[in-house]
Amino acid sequence: MPYQKCIDRSNPSLLLFLVDQSGSMENTIGGAGTRKQFVVDAISRTISTLVVNATRDDGGPRHYFDVGILGYGNDNCGPGWGGQYATATVHPLPAIAQASHTEKREKLSSDGLGGVFKTEVDFYTWVEPKANGNTPMCAALKQATAIVAEWSQGHQASFPATVVHITDGESTDGDPSASASALCETSTQDGNTLLFNIHIDSREGSEVLMPDSCEGLSSFALTLYNMSSVVTDTMRSRASDPASNLCRQLGPDARLFGYRCDAVGLSMLLDIGTPVAGIQADE
Repeated sequence: MPYQKCIDRSNPSLLLFLVDQSGSMENTIGGAGTRKQFVVDAISRTISTLVVNATRDDGGPRHYFDVGILGYGNDNCGPGWGGQYATATVHPLPAIAQASHTEKREKLSSDGLGGVFKTEVDFYTWVEPKANGNTPMCAALKQATAIVAEWSQGHQASFPATVVHITDGESTDGDPSASASALCETSTQDGNTLLFNIHIDSREGSEVLMPDSCEGLSSFALTLYNMSSVVTDTMRSRASDPASNLCRQLGPDARLFGYRCDAVGLSMLLDIGTPVAGIQADE
């Protein structure tokens, strides 16, 4: 069966974020500020979780993952990192952990008496929010395919790459279906690359989270649905866990797909759809 390989130091996996940075990402998403800022914050939280889960001792995080960020907008695409790592798309997790930018953020906490109080906490971020131009989704998927194919060739014994594609609009350089199919045909011995498509929006309409049917989807939503991989058994199990944010049973044909997601929906999908739970606690 595919997708059974544990993630360890000998066989790290790849997590690649493919991020829409087109002009519409300047728009707001509910009460969470701009879409571009919320997306980079959500990605930074996910990377922080990877760092924590990969840290077993005082030696810092172990090399369980290679992590990439590929941004696209303004008719081009390239590395989405900020700072010193912006010259390449993919970096090993231990190196990334040393390169975060720390910001002070306000956090609201319960006082146990029905009220809340504010505290300042450190927030680690690796990505610069950007929003400009069109949405060259086909070009971005083709570049992601080249990156994943090269990585997969050198990591055939690893859990396959997971590509998390976050967008708020339709492709402006053609139908992305063929490019997505080519990406999903890349593979390791443990299975094909997993493509997770998340559409963010805060306008009126029903939110769709990991459906097992395309019933009722609009033309654009149907395109993203058909591009998305089927949920793995591990992810399905995590989604049904009472401790998870989603906490519901997913059907056998459920897709790694979210449509018209708000800020809460995006965080929920990243929690379920990234392969963090596959880490092997090797010593």
